[in-house]
Amino acid sequence: MRTIATEASIDAAQVVRHFGSKELLFVHVVGGDVQYSPALEGGIEGMGRRLVAQLLAPEHERMRAMVTALVRASDRDGIRTALQDTFHRVIVEQLVAVLPGDQARLRAELISAQLGGLVQAWSIIRDPHLLEAQASDVVARYGDALQALIDDPSTISSGRPGPS
Repeated sequence: MRTIATEASIDAAQVVRHFGSKELLFVHVVGGDVQYSPALEGGIEGMGRRLVAQLLAPEHERMRAMVTALVRASDRDGIRTALQDTFHRVIVEQLVAVLPGDQARLRAELISAQLGGLVQAWSIIRDPHLLEAQASDVVARYGDALQALIDDPSTISSGRPGPS
């Protein structure tokens, strides 16, 4: 923080006053304020595939890089909190507002976790099988898995016989 303050020709206390901590400065620098809005337009049908296609689109590389940096540093409480806040603000709260049926919050949290997992496999782990796959296959398979969480569970048959 002193180095940053020196480069900015200000007192280190001003950096602390403005950002609060090294962790929050880090979040600001890596882009914790990046604007991202999940692909919710177009209704519920096909939303899973739209979310995956959007997440992996080249124009969202900066957002994926920001998530990657935050995940790598998430052993620090302030950074972990910022990461959680970002996922809740950017994904969970928006999904809760549009998901039909029961347990919308739980389903939104699970969707967020799956999207976060995809970013980790894609950008952090850089799984070669995933990276070599056709983007359309990843979008279809992962998107359909997400769709199972998006759809109203009360309208889906469990495949089990009902009470007799």
